[in-house]
Amino acid sequence: MRRVMHACGLAFAIALYAGATSTPATADTVRTGAWVEHQLRAGQRIALARITVTGPVDLNNIDTVRRTFECHQCNFTGPISAHDVIFQRTFDLSGSTFKAAVDFTGARFQGPALFRAALPAEESPSARLPCRFRKSAVFSLAVFDDLVSFSHTRFCGRADFRDTRFSDSTFSSARFANAEFMRAAFRGITLFNDAQFQDHASFEEADFRLRADFARAGFLDGGDFAVSRFGGGASFLAADFNVNKNDHRVDEAATFQNAVSTGDLNFTFATFESQLANFADLVSSGSLVFSDATFDKNSGFTLDRLQVQNLALDVGAVNGIYDASERIGVLKKIEESAKERGDIATANNAHYQMRVLASQHYNDLWRGLDLIFYRGIAGYLVRPLRPLLVLAGLAALVAFIRMRSRRTPQTVVEGETSVVRKSNRRTQPAVVDAERPALGRRLWRGASSRCATFLGCLLDTLAIAGPRWRSGDKTLALPERLEVVAYRLLLVCVVIGLANSNPTLRQMLDSLL
Repeated sequence: MRRVMHACGLAFAIALYAGATSTPATADTVRTGAWVEHQLRAGQRIALARITVTGPVDLNNIDTVRRTFECHQCNFTGPISAHDVIFQRTFDLSGSTFKAAVDFTGARFQGPALFRAALPAEESPSARLPCRFRKSAVFSLAVFDDLVSFSHTRFCGRADFRDTRFSDSTFSSARFANAEFMRAAFRGITLFNDAQFQDHASFEEADFRLRADFARAGFLDGGDFAVSRFGGGASFLAADFNVNKNDHRVDEAATFQNAVSTGDLNFTFATFESQLANFADLVSSGSLVFSDATFDKNSGFTLDRLQVQNLALDVGAVNGIYDASERIGVLKKIEESAKERGDIATANNAHYQMRVLASQHYNDLWRGLDLIFYRGIAGYLVRPLRPLLVLAGLAALVAFIRMRSRRTPQTVVEGETSVVRKSNRRTQPAVVDAERPALGRRLWRGASSRCATFLGCLLDTLAIAGPRWRSGDKTLALPERLEVVAYRLLLVCVVIGLANSNPTLRQMLDSLL
């Protein structure tokens, strides 16, 4: 009898243990939060799927959870609280929904922590995601020592990650109603690509040890990265920075003031709308790239006291900076950066615009001279086509005047007989050649003769700009001397402009100077 009772008791214990460590449950299975707490406190492994957990899950009195906690696509109806709890193994709640508040303040996840949404394979990532965290989700002061994933997760309440420490983390395609990442530290790979921030996103004083990816992210009510540090740079490729017009608390679409980066910050194709984009006092030992970026026409942006190794910014976008002295400083940095990377066209455009802004501070006399000659004719020595066209036009005008002065009374050659047309219309030609050339041929001969004469005068005109001041024994008169000086000055402007527009010629000119 004792043996039978012992066997029955053993079978009952095995059955209880099997229930505690059950395999994924059916869809209609219900567990209580107290049951979850009891299993974790007892050191049992939980592996469930598609169940409903009712009531609060209070893990505050547990110091360490030593076994795996998996609950895939579960529905937690009550609040979850796990203050300062250490999770040594995998914590996997992928695809689960939390209807009440979730509080992991000070928790430590030594294994992978997975809160990502489990999207069906056929569902588009851009589709509207269901709420995973319907109330507040607090992870302030938490530490993630391993991979943490919130990809494709939608936070419909406040997401608090202040002072949180991350290892490798991914928030790809996540949706935030209100996100707070102030003073958060990201020690590994950080992915926020395609994330959307509905309310104001706060990343002040955040520390990104490796490169951060915010490509195509949407900041619909401003993004604040003031005093943030980017150890490996960051990509904001095609990111959208906007401001909710009804939110009067936010006056900047993007704030990177006093941010520091040791890598490249890439804002190619980024859009800054509605409010000011603030990059004042930003310091970077890499490149700050705004290629094809769009700034708000009314609010503009500021790059005041910018310190970067290389600045890639469209010259036309500088007009969005309201302070003239700041625009000059930014144009100078664009010119220097473009020269270093061999982009002579951008460097020349920046130099031209910088000289235009500088001329506004000249007095009336110097401003007039600058407008007529230095800018209009010489093109600030970076537009060689302007002095070349002026030189060609001036030489053609002088050649035409010389051709007119050399003309003799008009003589028409008709076969072997030369007939001089007199002003008296009654007088008829003495001899009429029977083989008189056709009208078209006569016009062609006259035009070709005039062109040849004009070309000869033009070449003679340009020849006086040569190194000699004398033509044979004839000394040039004062008007011709002034003409020579004008030609030579224009030629110098053309040569310098060509040298400034070609990298090879520019190096040769710099070596000569």
